[in-house]
Amino acid sequence: MKSGEDKRINFSEHKGFLWRDLAPRNILLTDDKRELFLIDYEYLYKIQGMEKYKKMLLDINRKIWFGDVLSQRQISYLFSDITPQTVGINCYFKADEIEKNVLSKKIVNLEEKLIILNKTSLIERLHRYKGEKIYGHRIGRFLSDFVSAKNESKIYGILNVLDKISFSRFLLLVQRCIEVDSEEMLKEYYKKPILKRNLTMNFLNSLSLININKKYVLKIMEDFEIYL
Repeated sequence: MKSGEDKRINFSEHKGFLWRDLAPRNILLTDDKRELFLIDYEYLYKIQGMEKYKKMLLDINRKIWFGDVLSQRQISYLFSDITPQTVGINCYFKADEIEKNVLSKKIVNLEEKLIILNKTSLIERLHRYKGEKIYGHRIGRFLSDFVSAKNESKIYGILNVLDKISFSRFLLLVQRCIEVDSEEMLKEYYKKPILKRNLTMNFLNSLSLININKKYVLKIMEDFEIYL
């Protein structure tokens, strides 16, 4: 059995470098499906001398980025060598914007960072609801670029109160909002008339995490679905 590293694309790792942005969005396939082109080498790290926890965090992020295109079984196979460990590691990090909002902390330890990454992996993966595919990582990319961290963080709170089916339905609604907003952005770019509804932002704005519960979230979803 090959190790996880051997099963992954390791054109750089076997030469001592870790390519941070190993992700489907940076792998282009020719029309005849005979060649791959790899792009985006902004972040390359020397593996020699890298602390194990740093490589672990980079690998976990890379694992999450495959969530839209591979099954969880395939991802587990490719990244079978990654086992999150915090024992004996005493380190702290400046919280990113999601961590600040979800954990209400400016400084987080490794265990807390792994908790957030685990929640991210549950969000940014392929979901299905009534036969429709929901691309969690694509949703995450859009929210990071076009929605405030405060609103994006609400999804982490909603993950805690909805069952799996209801959460997939919730993400499908977010995805539909994003599709409408993306189409309007393209129209605006090409100077076409638009409605400027900002559905994604307005939907997330309508949700409050104060005393949040499943019944409340479902009611907001039902009220908003009429727009779609």
